[in-house]
Amino acid sequence: MAVTIGALNCRGLSEEVKRRDIFDRCNKKYDITILCDTHCTKERENKWRNEWGYQAYFCSFTGHSRGVAILLNNKFKVTVHKEYKHKEGNYLILDMTIHEYRITLAGIYGPNNDNPSFFSEVQEVISNIQNSSIIMAGDWNVVQDYEIDTLNYKTKNNVKAHTKLIEIKNSLDLVDVWRANNPDKKRYTWRGPEHKQSRLDYFLISTDFESLVNKSDIDISYRSDHSPVSLSLKFYNQERGRGTWKFQ
Repeated sequence: MAVTIGALNCRGLSEEVKRRDIFDRCNKKYDITILCDTHCTKERENKWRNEWGYQAYFCSFTGHSRGVAILLNNKFKVTVHKEYKHKEGNYLILDMTIHEYRITLAGIYGPNNDNPSFFSEVQEVISNIQNSSIIMAGDWNVVQDYEIDTLNYKTKNNVKAHTKLIEIKNSLDLVDVWRANNPDKKRYTWRGPEHKQSRLDYFLISTDFESLVNKSDIDISYRSDHSPVSLSLKFYNQERGRGTWKFQ
């Protein structure tokens, strides 16, 4: 069974026409959608969930900034065991089972203020869940390689957060799956003023999931200054626990 996950910084979905358009597009392209910078509030969640029409999980903040959502369609078997939400709307983490695979799925909207403590908190939450299989995606606001992942930058941004992110990758045994498949390629997911570009949006997955990857891509931008990123996984029938697994 193939499952495609998409992640997009949508730059706010308060406007209903844009929101419905993004929902429709994501439902057609992805089985799981991670949306960052949603501008959703707690009061709007039920309305947005009804508009989506399927399972939807929100970490909301204000109607003008931040917010993460994870949207699921009804094309595959999924059970969400528990949600973990950032109090300021920058991460949403689900402990879930997809087709017998117990995984931790994290939607990340990294602060753009060089805040390594945010990533330390994410690491602590994920470590405490104790699932061996991890998928993290979103707009990290941190590049992993200043040389190959940025264009027309005069200085290095968010250096402390960058150092912490690399530490987390090593500690949790995560891989940037797109970069692993494109070691020398220069492609960017964000376009800004003065012709700046950078690859701020990406997936980090646990190494035990690398063999399940069909494709990892940077998709065409749509109604945002960010490009969506996507990951397609092929799930097999198996018995799986929280930390160990075996094929049937």
